[in-house]
Formats: sequence, C-alpha cells, structure tokens
Amino acid sequence: MLKTDVENEAKVAHMYMDQSIASRLLKKAVSWSVPIVQEDIEIQRGTEDITISIEYVETVDFPGGYSKDLAFSIHVEEPLKESSGALK
Repeated sequence: MLKTDVENEAKVAHMYMDQSIASRLLKKAVSWSVPIVQEDIEIQRGTEDITISIEYVETVDFPGGYSKDLAFSIHVEEPLKESSGALK
C-alpha cells in the first residue's frame, strides 16, 4: 500500500532529491488509485533524518446515494543514511 511505498522512499532518501521523491510517490499513488496531488506531499529533510507526510481525503460512494469523506494521513520519519554521491 501507499504507506509502505512512503516508508521505502524515506529509507532511500539519501539517494534522491525531495522533488524526485515526491514525483516517485505521485506515480505510486496513481498505481494504488490514491487521489493525491503534489501539494498533498510534505517532505522535511533535516541533517540526520527525513520526514514525509501525506494527507488526503477520499470520497466513498455507497448504494442509495449516500457518500462519506474519509480522511487519510501518512506520516513517516526515517534516519538519513550517508550519501556517497550527488542526489538524483
């Protein structure tokens, strides 16, 4: 699921620039049919760790015309590993 993808991206964040991470997460969200846009992804990179947060709302339609908005929040924090070269 998307949370696992976010966790995996945070673990390899030492190899990628923030924009690249966001772009990769957007592509993964499309594959999971998760309705997020670039602005829903917040990446905060410190000297020793990275935090990736995604918040979004998905509307679920039920039979009989009833619908419900469900709010989702993904928050992942991982230590940054040493980078051996330029970020991609």
